[in-house]
Amino acid sequence: MRLITTTALALLGASLVVATPASAQITWSWSFGAEAGQFLTNGIAPGGVAAPGTYSFVDFIVTASGEGAPLGSVSGGDYLASGLGSVLPYDFDWDGSSVTRWNSGGVNSFDWWVFDQVSDSEWSYLFGWKQNNVNDATQADYYSVRKGFTQPSAFVTVTPGATTTVPEPSSVILVAAGIIAIGVHRRRNGSATALVAYPPQRRRPSSPTPRG
Repeated sequence: MRLITTTALALLGASLVVATPASAQITWSWSFGAEAGQFLTNGIAPGGVAAPGTYSFVDFIVTASGEGAPLGSVSGGDYLASGLGSVLPYDFDWDGSSVTRWNSGGVNSFDWWVFDQVSDSEWSYLFGWKQNNVNDATQADYYSVRKGFTQPSAFVTVTPGATTTVPEPSSVILVAAGIIAIGVHRRRNGSATALVAYPPQRRRPSSPTPRG
């Protein structure tokens, strides 16, 4: 006879989750002119210090805008991580103190990160863009297609901040599977604490009643 207990299922689920590593993300602050926000990338920044290297894009967030741009993010559906021929994947090269190159996919041969505004496709945030369509990792702009490439850009500051740990999707799936398995076990057995199986009890024959 095989017994499956709640304890066994919980221990199994816990061991599977522990065996699945979590990923780390850095929250970077960016600002130029009257615009400000955050990037989320992979990686770690102990004490707010990010080692030189290449960091991959996870999300883009606008937290303040003097130009009246919507406050929101790519993950929230307010911006698209694409535009002017640039598409994901995005990453940037970091020398330990500043971004030295904004890398993107797509047909655009310029080194720009472009975030199109969903509510008005005329407007986009450009990083690595300098006035007159020049590559410059130190420049950015809240760009209007109507105004064109002669509009001025501004010096952009990018600073690493807090590191957060994000569970991998597989961990969430394993936890959910464990909970479902426990629920099924409870429904089938009526109790989740049965630890011992007893053989079926035989009914003892009753003694015959003596006749007078």
